[in-house]
Amino acid sequence: MRSLLRYIAVLSLFAGAFVFYTGCANPSAPTGGPQDTLPPRILAMMPDNYTIGFKGGRITITFDEYVQLKDVQKEVIISPPLERRPMMSVKGRSVIIDFREDIELDSATTYKIDFGKAIVDNNEGNVLYGFSYVFSTGNEIDSLAMSGQVVDAFRGDSIFNATLLFFDGKADSMSYDSTLFVGKPLSTARTDSMGVFLATNLKPMDYRIYAIVDENGNGRYEPGTDRVAFLDSVYNPALMPPFKVWWNKRRMRIEAQPQVTMRAFDEIAVRRQSLTKITRTDKCALSLEFSSRNPRSVRMVMEGVDSSAFIFRRSRYGDTVDVWIDTLATGALPDTLKGFVEFMTVDSLGRDSLGARNFRLSPLREPRKDPRKDEKPVNPFKVDVKASSPLNPFTSIDFLFKVPLRDVVPDSIKLSGEVKEEHREGPRGDRRLERNEGPKEAVFEPAPFTFERDSLNILLWRLKSRWRPDCRYRLEILPDAFVDIYGHANDTLKADFSIMNPDDYTSFILTIEADSSKSYIVQLADLKGDTKYSKVITGAGELLFDYVEPGADYRIRIIEDTNGNGVWDGGDLVGRVFPERIAFFSDDSGQSVITTKAKWNIVLTLDMNHIFDGAQTAVTNSITAPGEAVAGEKTLPVSDDEEEGL
Repeated sequence: MRSLLRYIAVLSLFAGAFVFYTGCANPSAPTGGPQDTLPPRILAMMPDNYTIGFKGGRITITFDEYVQLKDVQKEVIISPPLERRPMMSVKGRSVIIDFREDIELDSATTYKIDFGKAIVDNNEGNVLYGFSYVFSTGNEIDSLAMSGQVVDAFRGDSIFNATLLFFDGKADSMSYDSTLFVGKPLSTARTDSMGVFLATNLKPMDYRIYAIVDENGNGRYEPGTDRVAFLDSVYNPALMPPFKVWWNKRRMRIEAQPQVTMRAFDEIAVRRQSLTKITRTDKCALSLEFSSRNPRSVRMVMEGVDSSAFIFRRSRYGDTVDVWIDTLATGALPDTLKGFVEFMTVDSLGRDSLGARNFRLSPLREPRKDPRKDEKPVNPFKVDVKASSPLNPFTSIDFLFKVPLRDVVPDSIKLSGEVKEEHREGPRGDRRLERNEGPKEAVFEPAPFTFERDSLNILLWRLKSRWRPDCRYRLEILPDAFVDIYGHANDTLKADFSIMNPDDYTSFILTIEADSSKSYIVQLADLKGDTKYSKVITGAGELLFDYVEPGADYRIRIIEDTNGNGVWDGGDLVGRVFPERIAFFSDDSGQSVITTKAKWNIVLTLDMNHIFDGAQTAVTNSITAPGEAVAGEKTLPVSDDEEEGL
């Protein structure tokens, strides 16, 4: 392992050496010739890199040309972190690091100053990548290394610039105020654009390892804002198997083979909570914004308003709660709304406690009307009807209302479907069409339907029917079919739409091989990771994704639904509960992207045990079009990265 550290040290200076062998950049302004594309080259360091017995004072790093320091606070990472950072400045061709007398360095400790992309040349801005200055306050340099990769727990994407924190495994606590919140890491690292980290200068000891995605850049983990990842146990780099490290010439950086994978997630079970903002969004509506997600036990008390008149809406993972006041139930409201909001939070010891915040909200200003204009009255009732044409026969027509409904009159909703010519009745029951009659006018007949409110969103209602493929429908909603809690009602709504023809779309036919006791969520996701189609299955069976949009790229995402609730659940840092496992299907060649085409059937057999054991391949796969069979084999492009490694 010591030879590995020496090898990494050589790689960290590889860029500078490369400049030396190919010709150094001229620090004076050239009169002509090619543009300088080479990074600054290190000529000298005082004291030398990897110095032992460091007592503080000044470090000087001299280059072959004038340089600048950029984004020091963001790019330069000192490991282990210091309460007071040293002063960093540039003088001519040198970077100077001053350790003031008030900076306390731990005894017998190896420190690393990782400059990231902070050092650039003065003229062209060429970056010196991968340079770190290492010193020890003791008699030796910690020489162990460890690698890993940080990925998004749901999307599977690699995470760039995640911060790795290595804590003493013996000091870690299981309480909410654990080491991650109050402890001092012994070492840090960060991930590259592939989500891979290489942590060096580690000790032969047990580490508890965390990764945070510091969204606001404040250098600490904030539940509800940052993503977090952790490993299932302590890890000692001295006891881990060897791994490959190399210098990537094209990307000009050190790269490593990951030893572990960490899955970062938004912590849903956030216990610290505060109400940050109360806004009056309408005459009879408010918005409550919380500091983190999943607010608990929200209750409102308002002067002159009965508590039964409040209608709350919260999203499962949202940090905002919308509140409406049913004026038909409570009567007229005072101009100024006064009261308080109660909610559940935790105290400094991690115990549940009740929080509260008072509010006083003034009336909203009415928009000014121009007396010179004869403005027609506008119906305040608002609804957004979401339906595509043609409509997928397995979907619904969604109605998203601005205000919760009080009444729905089903008899005022009229749905009719076109009667095909072959199903029309002729005279005396004769189904045959008369010759030379010319084109027939479309005939519609009433179609059965249901109109129900969504179980999670009180503003969302869905109209469903047994839609007939490749058929036309008419929808008419008469006035006053919908009445909201303010007493406002709809005007007439009309729409003509058609249903998809199955021949114009792709079908996925998935045979699932799995243990009878295990549940899975199988999804078709686009290349951004957004879910387009989703189904749940327990045990072995067959899943059909019909009417899939052709001409698009999809990946098959499989979620191991361990609690059987039909949705993906994130992790719990405090309880050390990992997010539910996710895998992406790939074929025998390693290809995971499937491009759809009209009239194609994509037939796959997925062995869940193999997929979640790491062999993410299908047992069989085929793509068939009418009259032909097409092999579904593809190959991933080979990387053109140049490597020099062990």
